[in-house]
Amino acid sequence: MSGLSERKVGESWEGWRKTMSGSAELRTAGSFFAVVFALSAPFWIVGAFVRDTPSWVPMHLPFAALTFPMPLVAGVLLERRAGRMNHHVHDIARALDPRAPGLTPWLLVSALLMPVVFVAAYFAQRALHMPLPAEPRVPWGTAFLLFPIFFVGAVGEEAGWMLSAARPMQRRLGAPVASVALGCVWAAWHIITGLQMGRSPSWIAWWSLAGVASRVLIVWRRTGREGACFQPSPTTR
Repeated sequence: MSGLSERKVGESWEGWRKTMSGSAELRTAGSFFAVVFALSAPFWIVGAFVRDTPSWVPMHLPFAALTFPMPLVAGVLLERRAGRMNHHVHDIARALDPRAPGLTPWLLVSALLMPVVFVAAYFAQRALHMPLPAEPRVPWGTAFLLFPIFFVGAVGEEAGWMLSAARPMQRRLGAPVASVALGCVWAAWHIITGLQMGRSPSWIAWWSLAGVASRVLIVWRRTGREGACFQPSPTTR
């Protein structure tokens, strides 16, 4: 009887430990979300009253678009507070390492996926006789000029979302659930930007759906690159 009791106590302790560990990981992600939204709020408020952004902002983006560094800033603040700053810098450098195994196929997917989607959408709109510009024009010069600007911004933003939110959420929830949940938060964070750009609610809804789908692909790419399986973690089974 004593052996059976000790085994039950051991199983109960292990279950409690896993639950608390998972709760801590979700609290980490929740703290990150709270800091990101808190840091972004001043830009949203200013954008509600000031429509004209500085001249150096490309394409006359609203003030809400200037929140792009906040995920990186929030991640740095939280990691520094936890005393893990050196480890965090190492993770960012590792994520940007071009020599990482398995990176080349995903670079090709990243480079070709959206152009293929946009071209397919264009021909689908033509086939459905939907309104299109009379003379489609691609400003290649502007595109090549803006690419490094948006690339640097995207790297900083993704370093926050993927390292400070996706990683702890994935440990607890598994990649499929974590990617959808993170995609919903990410889409919600962009809603005010869409509104300040004058987008309609239906446009924002469809963009949000596409954003969640892209977040699933991004998380899938991370799990594939690191050799992790796109399955729920053992603690959730």
